[in-house]
Amino acid sequence: MSVPKRLPRFRRGKTRPFQFQERDYEIVRSIGLLRVAQSAHIDRLFPGASPDNLRRRLYYLFHNGYLVRPKAQAGELVYHEGSSRMVYTLAPKGAQLLMEREGLEVAVKAADSELPHLKHALLVTDFMVAMHEACAGSEHLRLVSQNEILAGAPAATQGERRPSVWRVEIDYRGVRKALHLEPDGIFAIAHAELAPPQDRKFFFLEIDRGTMPIVRGRVDQTSILRKLLAYGATYRTGIHRERFGLDNMRVLMVGKTRERARGMIDAFREHLSGKVSPRLFLAADRRALFGNPAGLLAARWQDMAGEERSLFEWPGPPPSSVTRCHPPRRLGSARG
Repeated sequence: MSVPKRLPRFRRGKTRPFQFQERDYEIVRSIGLLRVAQSAHIDRLFPGASPDNLRRRLYYLFHNGYLVRPKAQAGELVYHEGSSRMVYTLAPKGAQLLMEREGLEVAVKAADSELPHLKHALLVTDFMVAMHEACAGSEHLRLVSQNEILAGAPAATQGERRPSVWRVEIDYRGVRKALHLEPDGIFAIAHAELAPPQDRKFFFLEIDRGTMPIVRGRVDQTSILRKLLAYGATYRTGIHRERFGLDNMRVLMVGKTRERARGMIDAFREHLSGKVSPRLFLAADRRALFGNPAGLLAARWQDMAGEERSLFEWPGPPPSSVTRCHPPRRLGSARG
């Protein structure tokens, strides 16, 4: 049975009687953890399900108030490729369901998000879904979601309205400036066969759209350099330990192009060399990451010294030997 097409795309309408299923909850949960997702992302998160059936469930979840279709996507994201590119975010009803079922607190994005913000959020989702696929197919690895990391953070952090945002002071050319830093994503990769604390590597994710200048003369202006300075100060002052309880951290800088990624490395060398370890940051461009047929875990990154590194360096076999196919796990879940 095909999805009905008479109801409007961006206004909820009355559907036939809808029986909420466990798969529906998993869809709502996945979109809540990702914050923004396209239909095609849901296909990848549920590889054993029929795409037509997933479209049908998304249709009913939207019209019954669990999900939102941001209007900013109209005309630019949807109509080029039809329902496979329809964008969804969590509605308050969906967020309430996650709270009731799991005590999972997920922020609801504004339904009227502007298109540039929506596009950027989808780039973050592209990365996180690819990382989920890589870990879900691994013998030893598990993706640890931002929500799980925040749930293990100190009580003072959990009690804040925006726990993933923190204040950090940077010093640049003699000017001291307090900034508020919010990563595009926070996640960890856990290795089942390693003992704590070596079993987890924590990452702050930054996705570059190519619109922000890499270097500016003043730190009160947004730039890639300002992000590098802020993360460097975060590490040096131990904010990652105090705020999140993390015993390690790395920052992933995903450049729009190879030239952009190279520009990030050059900016570090000119302005931060000697002040923080070049291994704190890893840079790569989108093509290098998503064009690797062996998957995201096998992709190569460069640290700020230009040394080639893998995302997760652990004792034992390399990623290519531990990414055998296994039954998929739901986003952010532990291996059962």
